[in-house]
Amino acid sequence: MMNLQNSKASTAGVCGLKTLCQGAFLALLAAPVWAAAAPISVILPAAPLAAQPLLAAPVSSLMSCLEGDEGQALTEVAAHLSVTHRGRRTDAASIDRRITPPIRIALNKWAKAAGDLDLNVAVPESAEALVIGSLDTKALNRVTDVLDEAWELLDPLMAEETRQSGDAILVLVFDKDGFHSEAWPLMLDELVGCGLIERSTRSHLRATPGGLTIFSGKMFIQPSFDQAGDAAAGDDEFRLDNELAHKLTVSLVRSRFGQVPECVRWGMGFVAEQRLFQSIFQFNRAGFVGVEEHFGWPDGARDELKKLKKKKQELRLADMVTSDDSAGQRQPPQLLTWGALDYLLDREPEVLSHMLTELADLHDAGAGFRAVSSYAGDLEATKSALEKYLGSVNAKALDKHLKRVK
Repeated sequence: MMNLQNSKASTAGVCGLKTLCQGAFLALLAAPVWAAAAPISVILPAAPLAAQPLLAAPVSSLMSCLEGDEGQALTEVAAHLSVTHRGRRTDAASIDRRITPPIRIALNKWAKAAGDLDLNVAVPESAEALVIGSLDTKALNRVTDVLDEAWELLDPLMAEETRQSGDAILVLVFDKDGFHSEAWPLMLDELVGCGLIERSTRSHLRATPGGLTIFSGKMFIQPSFDQAGDAAAGDDEFRLDNELAHKLTVSLVRSRFGQVPECVRWGMGFVAEQRLFQSIFQFNRAGFVGVEEHFGWPDGARDELKKLKKKKQELRLADMVTSDDSAGQRQPPQLLTWGALDYLLDREPEVLSHMLTELADLHDAGAGFRAVSSYAGDLEATKSALEKYLGSVNAKALDKHLKRVK
């Protein structure tokens, strides 16, 4: 039974607004920017970030943040919280020795809200993510399995500790009943109080519940069902597993490294989808997507290489990676960017890690103290960095690699 008596009173007070405690100006703005997604996701118009007001954090939220060091123990509320882990229900205290500090901090921040709102909680085995939602245990197991697979795939990518946020990624997964329950608007209130979304976003999601990926990489909201398509009529564009893997990957890259060019951001999500499911279902547009766009990406990328060879043109990956207009689409620049990223993850993960770090550094230098939603790195400096790290990915090597990709 949902405990609504104290839910509103606890809103925004159960989680720490860590960015305020750290005093980081860019993080203070924390305005959400939404990655365009497959048809099921709500794509919200983002106002200029600098124009959006800062959120006022209540004293209790700030105090919770100040106490959130990595060595903290589970609070009493968190310790008694019922969670799904390794396929079974238990309490958080029983898995305390197996969880990482970021997961422990996340449990402490969100245990009261989850309990008050009668939402289910799951802790993945390897992914540093906390799943909260309206799904039952069996469905939550499926979610955590996908998150673990995607996390392990990206495990070779390492960033400098100073770049990493140190936060577990919050994953909210709701079914139809969950979106129409009393818990949904109250959970949105919690997100506002924690600085994860703006009040305007809350209003939109109250009226039109749907998927959301925020700019900071600290959270995404995932519907467990197709909100737009009609599978019975042949309009079947929804794959929950693909969306979970893609969004976790995008969030992980953002939180572990920083902001990168659009073709790289989308491309890393496509790497996870193709590696895990041999299909692509997250695109940078809504509406109908042809069947051929979902499958055959390795062959499609090889076809583009053949066209270049026939025209006696060089493979200029730096130009393709910086082609924002094709980002998130099955177009030649994005296809070949995806192929190059997959190549590096498979053959030279350290090189890929350094490339992501340098691209994020260039963004930070270009953005300065402005909170911007898109990549702000200098174009020529970005191309120079890409040429340095993608030098080993020539047409012949990439074609040979793509032959092996399923």
